[in-house]
Amino acid sequence: MIVEVTYCTNKHKKHKIFKDGTLKINDNRNRLYLYNDANAMVTEGFLNIDRVEDKTEFSLGRNLIRLEEEEVMKLENSIGEQPTNKQIYQEKKTMPSLSTQMQQRKMKTQKQQKQQQIRKQMKLYQQERQKKKKQKHQYPIIYGF
Repeated sequence: MIVEVTYCTNKHKKHKIFKDGTLKINDNRNRLYLYNDANAMVTEGFLNIDRVEDKTEFSLGRNLIRLEEEEVMKLENSIGEQPTNKQIYQEKKTMPSLSTQMQQRKMKTQKQQKQQQIRKQMKLYQQERQKKKKQKHQYPIIYGF
């Protein structure tokens, strides 16, 4: 979501100078990107908009960001219900961890290696059997009759 804002680069000054900019919000991670009017990134950071008390003015790093009432309404409507930490934790619990995935891959590769070894052994065994069959059916050459 993109929101038009005004921002001040140094929030600690007594006489603040506000500039026009845009705020890009990544909804699923609460990551904010602040761009100036020339579309150059000024700053980025994490901020949970739902937990900000005064949604018309908040700080992001060293910058003070102001939103108009219309933009605040758009922001509240677009965010909707965010998953709670408990829901996120439950989702992560159900997903297999990286270590188990790596173990599964390792077991799979080990199984494939064993299968390849068995195939090689079978091939060698079959070649030896064919050699023995050929040797059995060959008659010795006898000279002098």
